[in-house]
Amino acid sequence: MQQDMLSELKHGDLSGIGSRAGYLRPMSTDAERGPLFGSSLEAFSVIAFRWVWSAALSGNSGRFAVIFVAGWEAYRLGGHSALWPGLVSFLLLVPTMLFGLVSG
Repeated sequence: MQQDMLSELKHGDLSGIGSRAGYLRPMSTDAERGPLFGSSLEAFSVIAFRWVWSAALSGNSGRFAVIFVAGWEAYRLGGHSALWPGLVSFLLLVPTMLFGLVSG
């Protein structure tokens, strides 16, 4: 199977390489694509994009929950002062700010 893929790459035929794994599908006409063609939801017709989008959604949801609960607990334990939730949220987001600048 790997030899078939290499020969297809050498001859420029890329139509079947990703479709074997289920990631790519052959090109279709506008009429075959259905109502999602030309909309912002068209990317969801690609399986790999749906997996990446779902993973990003769940990861970001978990991160939001951690920041929210940490801020809530800081507010509760800090004598209902607004200083502590702000400080905790800032300290939780510092790595994102620093690594985001470096990694792009």
